[in-house]
Amino acid sequence: MTVIVRGKGEQHYIAGCVRAILRKDTSRKHMLVVDNGKKLYVTVTEKLMQDCEVLGEDGKEVMYLCIIGKELIEDLYSKAKKEENPREWARDAVEYVLENGKRTASQLYKINIR
Repeated sequence: MTVIVRGKGEQHYIAGCVRAILRKDTSRKHMLVVDNGKKLYVTVTEKLMQDCEVLGEDGKEVMYLCIIGKELIEDLYSKAKKEENPREWARDAVEYVLENGKRTASQLYKINIR
């Protein structure tokens, strides 16, 4: 299985998700995770995600903040292409999904996520 760290922080995650949406690239699942207090943008091949654990530097499983995969990419693509500015619409959509993911992760992991 190939897990690729694409960058640090939310901005890399948002940009990568928007790129995937606008290209309708469903080959990878996009994840924003927390490892030792640092947010990382990680992707994994969509087909391999079922049995995937993303381990941090310390060998422990990371905390998942937001995951965008095939179904959501396809849905957002179909909506974005109808918009006057698809890139801006897709960015707003990803930011909305991310905010909900962070809120859920805060409750689930009992941590404060900014």
